[in-house]
Amino acid sequence: MRRVSMATRDEVVAAVVERYARSSRLERGRILDELVALTGHHRKHAMRLLRAGGAGRPERRVRRDRVYDAAMREAVIVLWEASDRVNQSDPTGIERPCKASSNGSNCCGAPPPRIQSRAPPG
Repeated sequence: MRRVSMATRDEVVAAVVERYARSSRLERGRILDELVALTGHHRKHAMRLLRAGGAGRPERRVRRDRVYDAAMREAVIVLWEASDRVNQSDPTGIERPCKASSNGSNCCGAPPPRIQSRAPPG
């Protein structure tokens, strides 16, 4: 099978979309077989292209530049630098014992916090 260019594949899909939409289930299967043989697309990809109306690739959106004034930029930099110093402990706020400690205490030497469990019902 010869390779078909992307532009040609898009043209073929656009030509088949309307026929696919108004066909019966059996006929849609035959159309898919033809399209897969011609374009080299996987069957599922061809189905998705035909259901979407041939809109294969959306246009690229133009990104706008981020505009900060000097004060906002300085505040963002301060927050960014401070976030590097935030304690990355457990979200529950319970500090975990230091792995380097031999007795299971925290790095500061305090004993690990006790977690009270609920008594079983009954």
